[in-house]
Amino acid sequence: MRYTPLAPFAVVFLLVASPARSENGAAAPSGAIEVAAVIKPKATVEGLAQGAIVFEGPAGKGHRFTKGVLLKNDPLTGKNGSTWSFNFTRQGNPQELQIIHPYADGQMICHLSKTGVGISTPGAWIDVGYGGGDAERFTKGQGFAEIFPLKDEDRHQVVSRLDGQGNYELTIDGKVVGTGKVTTTSPLSLEIKPRSKGPSVQTRGTVEFKGEGLPVQWAAGYAAVFVGPAEDNEQNVCRDVRFAPNATIDFSTLPPPVIAKTAPPPQATPSPARTTPSVTAPTKPAAAPQETTAQLVKTHHNNLVFVSGSNGSGSGFLAHFGQGTFLITNAHVAAGVKDAGFKTLQGDQVQAGTPAIAVGHDIFLMAATATQPLEVMTGVDENTSIGDQVVVLGNAEG
Repeated sequence: MRYTPLAPFAVVFLLVASPARSENGAAAPSGAIEVAAVIKPKATVEGLAQGAIVFEGPAGKGHRFTKGVLLKNDPLTGKNGSTWSFNFTRQGNPQELQIIHPYADGQMICHLSKTGVGISTPGAWIDVGYGGGDAERFTKGQGFAEIFPLKDEDRHQVVSRLDGQGNYELTIDGKVVGTGKVTTTSPLSLEIKPRSKGPSVQTRGTVEFKGEGLPVQWAAGYAAVFVGPAEDNEQNVCRDVRFAPNATIDFSTLPPPVIAKTAPPPQATPSPARTTPSVTAPTKPAAAPQETTAQLVKTHHNNLVFVSGSNGSGSGFLAHFGQGTFLITNAHVAAGVKDAGFKTLQGDQVQAGTPAIAVGHDIFLMAATATQPLEVMTGVDENTSIGDQVVVLGNAEG
């Protein structure tokens, strides 16, 4: 088995749980924050994280009820990017959902609607309102046509990622629907002056944001999910909402692992689709080049890990990479499985540590221990060729 997505080039992994500190010594949030269990208009936010602020925004054109949750993070939170993940359901014609990331000195907004996506970096929220952002700043990916338009009542798994270099990626149901680029930002202001007009914002009566403890002027590090206007008979709902600040580690600085290459097993056949990256199995001094597929599976099956939770399952594997051993799976698996547990085929619990995400590559890994982990191959171009056979350990259905 060969692991190819990372080897040909230097990839920056984004550690989700590295405690950055500000100049005054305050720690930024580390690890994934369980922000809320349910966020929907005209309802109490369920499972709200401690310290999070619930707010409501202006009514939209023909749609009155909104709901948002703000995290007043440490200013360093946006320095290296962040990740929002949640399940999203819509029905009827509610207005857009806004995913707000901290970046540099301010905020970036992803505008997610039934038919598409836009990006904005306004200084004042009223300048963009519910107008969908700038669609030209969002480059559609191959998965866009498969996902949009969003269907009524379908529950979509959304992962919104912005890295420290301003590279943005939106994944829905495991498919990259598009990417964008953010260069500069300004701290977001929620102030709406009298007679101000914003795209698709109701201008009659009092037009304002409100919420106990809600700051009108936001600061660096602030992040939010804002569910746009909907009526009683419509849905615009986020569930299992999580936020993760990131810190960077450049794996290109690590010493390369030992390259292990096996002779093509005579009965192995390429897998047309896989849900976990493939890796090269560590060889034994004499027997490895002659190992069949069955022998490889028997020798290394305990490096296969089942990922299971209350709402789904997936699979991953244990491998040595650089100077450490990691549990590796897909980012969409890690984001979609709630309260995930990790066990080997033999039923042994895997103790996983610091998580990380490779932005743009749908790869998620956590520090782990293993007796004989698989080895990640480096120098792929020099050690493989077209026609080499591959053995994949994994299960497309979890």
